Amino acid sequence: MNIIEFIMNLDWKKIVESVLSALLASGIIGGFGYLITKKIMRDLRIAKEMKSYGFKGVVSKKKHSTREIKKLCKNTKRLDLFFISGIGFFTENKAVLENAMNNGMKIRFLCSQTYTSFLSDLEKLENKEELRKPGTNISTEIEDVTEKYSKYIENGQMEIRYYSTQYRLPFMLVYKKKKNMKTTKAFLRVTLPPYNWETNFVLIGERKTIKKDDFFKTNNDEIDFISMMEKHFDCVWEVADREIEKVEEEVQLTDIKCEICGKPMAKKMGRFGEFLACSGYPECMNTKPIVKEIGVKCPKCGNEIIQKKSRRGKVFYGCSGYPDCDQSYWDKPTGESCPECGSMLVEKNTKRFSGVVCSNQECDYKKTKEE
Repeated sequence: MNIIEFIMNLDWKKIVESVLSALLASGIIGGFGYLITKKIMRDLRIAKEMKSYGFKGVVSKKKHSTREIKKLCKNTKRLDLFFISGIGFFTENKAVLENAMNNGMKIRFLCSQTYTSFLSDLEKLENKEELRKPGTNISTEIEDVTEKYSKYIENGQMEIRYYSTQYRLPFMLVYKKKKNMKTTKAFLRVTLPPYNWETNFVLIGERKTIKKDDFFKTNNDEIDFISMMEKHFDCVWEVADREIEKVEEEVQLTDIKCEICGKPMAKKMGRFGEFLACSGYPECMNTKPIVKEIGVKCPKCGNEIIQKKSRRGKVFYGCSGYPDCDQSYWDKPTGESCPECGSMLVEKNTKRFSGVVCSNQECDYKKTKEE
């Protein structure tokens, strides 16, 4: 009777509520656990599938550092490069690449043929987004690379070919060999023109083998990331031009005389825009920048303010009386004085603002073009 009374006196409502709450909580936890497990399994499946195609990883990277390139070139037999011009890569890593080639590494470089409609369209896109330095062009950059590495092209350590077809993603194939282990590394930069190197990522692949097959032989039977890049490179390599397009540059003689030999100076186009070079080249190799007056007087000394370029090719405006006068501006001076502090007003054109501002950083005066 005591047991029956005990059972009868229990608060069955609370017991049922507690059991249902526990079951509900278990169900929610179990549901979340199922969803999390399902997501993990899906990610693992994707990772396994990516690995089976030769992908090792993906990173968001502006560019490889010189230190990284030096490490990649160690024990490397050949470097296959597919760029538009390659000016940044070959300029920043010149010492590393030359040292590697002196130690036996070979380079095959595919770049765009010069003076094509493709490059012209690309330059228009980059200029529109203010990604290209004024007065520069890609064809001159390609000629620059060809000239800088002419020594290694002549001795066979480096070969350049020029494609004339559509846009492709830039990539790099690195063939390394250490003892019996052969390693192929691949870097495919995923980006689209106009090239903003702040927003791109790199797909990384790696293949290791100890087989005695030809190290550089492309396996067309395999469907993987690296084999796809190798096949594409080899196909374009076979049809690409072996010679750079030669364009006869029209010589524009000026009234300015060379102070060394007395011959007239001629306008030339270089990597950072126009400059003056002696028409007596190669006997006389004198060059000088082109002075561009903007019709504004220096507020310090009264001399002309002229357009100049920094060592990195950035345009700025400075006094023609330099070094006696060091007045300079990053933005183009207007010749007008600020109504609030009297300093020079300069033009300011960005995506968010277009007008004039005070060159004095402590003055907040600005005026839009509409005002």
